[in-house]
Amino acid sequence: MGLAAIQLGLAAFAAQQAGTGARAAARTATLDDPRTTPEAAARTAMTDWVARRADTVQAPPCTPGTTEVTATVDVSVPGLLPGTGFHVTRHATMRCPNDAHAPAGAPAGPSVVPLKPLPQESRP
Repeated sequence: MGLAAIQLGLAAFAAQQAGTGARAAARTATLDDPRTTPEAAARTAMTDWVARRADTVQAPPCTPGTTEVTATVDVSVPGLLPGTGFHVTRHATMRCPNDAHAPAGAPAGPSVVPLKPLPQESRP
């Protein structure tokens, strides 16, 4: 019974860390000028113990025509008893910046709408 409780704790920890890695990978994949790869960002966000057991880290970059990126992290959870190991998979989805799905030839950068000046108050 004690080993089952420890196994459940390992699984919950691995699942939480896989979710953290998936969010970091998705966030990095949506950056215009990332300083690292999505896979490296995911592995850095997870603890070393879980990062070494991450079998799959996928996050496609934002490309023209895409509105969002979904990152996937799959972690192998070791079994405490023979035959009790399994995998946990977590996904994270983030929106791409507006420039990634702008029509071809559109100017880059955020949309800027000029503000109208506020009317001056007349004071007595």
